[in-house]
Amino acid sequence: MSAVRPSSEAFAKGSRKVDVEPLGEGVVYSAGQGSCFGWFWLIFTTTHCFFMFSGLSHGTVRANHRVITNPTFMHFFLMGLFYVPFFFVGLAFTVSRFRVELQSDCIAVRWRVLPGVGWTWRLTVAGAVDAVLDYRGARVNKRPVRAVVLKSDGKEIAFGSFLSDDVKEYLAAAVVDYYHGDEPTAAPFIPES
Repeated sequence: MSAVRPSSEAFAKGSRKVDVEPLGEGVVYSAGQGSCFGWFWLIFTTTHCFFMFSGLSHGTVRANHRVITNPTFMHFFLMGLFYVPFFFVGLAFTVSRFRVELQSDCIAVRWRVLPGVGWTWRLTVAGAVDAVLDYRGARVNKRPVRAVVLKSDGKEIAFGSFLSDDVKEYLAAAVVDYYHGDEPTAAPFIPES
C-alpha cells in the first residue's frame, strides 16, 4: 500500500466533521472519532455490567467456584474495577477527539478520550513539512487502513488510522496548505504553436 498525497480540493471543499479555530499565529483542527462499533461496545458492556451487578446483589454470581450469597462492598468494588477498562475502550471508540495544532515551529497532535486522559505527539518543524496518507500497521476487517503521516526533518508522527477517510484527507490537506499555501505554484507548461 503506497502513500497517497492529499488533494488541494479536499481542503478547499472543507469538512463539516472538523472544527477549525485560530490559535495565535497558528490554527487548530479538531475531529471526533465516533463509530458504530464503539456504541455497540458501550451498550453491550453496560448491559453485561447491569446483569452482573444485579446477579451479585441477588446472590446468584459465582466467584472461585462458590456462589456469593452475601456480597460485601469489596465484591461490588472489585466487579466495578473489572469493568473500567471495557468502558474505557468503548469511550475511546465513541467520544475521543483528535486535536491538531499547527504553529510555525511545532505541530502538536492530541488524542483525548476524556479530559486529561490520552496521548500527545509533537513534531518540531524544521525545514519542509510533508503530510501524506500512508499505512502504519492498523487494519479494519483484515484490510489495511491509512493514517495521517506528518514528516519534517526526517522525523514523523502518524495518527488517525480509524478516522473516516474524508476527515483524514482534509487534515492532511490542511497541514500542507498551512505550511505550503503561500508558495507560488508553477504554471502548467503550454507549448508554443
